[in-house]
Amino acid sequence: MKPLFFVFLFFSSSFLFAQGETEILPGLQAVKIDFPITLDGVLDESVWLEEGWATNFYQFFPSDTSLAKAQSRVKIAYDDKFIYIAAVMYNLGPRDKYVSTSLRRDFRGEQNDGISFVFDTFNDKTNAFQFGVNPY
Repeated sequence: MKPLFFVFLFFSSSFLFAQGETEILPGLQAVKIDFPITLDGVLDESVWLEEGWATNFYQFFPSDTSLAKAQSRVKIAYDDKFIYIAAVMYNLGPRDKYVSTSLRRDFRGEQNDGISFVFDTFNDKTNAFQFGVNPY
């Protein structure tokens, strides 16, 4: 398997996290850092070289109770200004088999290759901000 792509999403986060590690999902921790991250797609900073990556993701289709055939690794770090998300996705087939069925804004992309992150900044499980990217 070869890495599909690296994604870094960042934005102001002073209202999202308290000091120390913050649990996002079971097994996924946001790690507080006090050094700069270079947004270059190369995961060579110490936070990315340490343990603590989320793995064992489940697929959405055709069955949402099976582990994904092509696994991913995700890790989240933050400082006083930004959230940093590193995601490494693996692909089982050649690059020309990637699928993106629409280039429209706000389309429903469940049948597409890609990754999305949803931030429930209101903590109400109803309103959220979603950020996503596909291999192209």
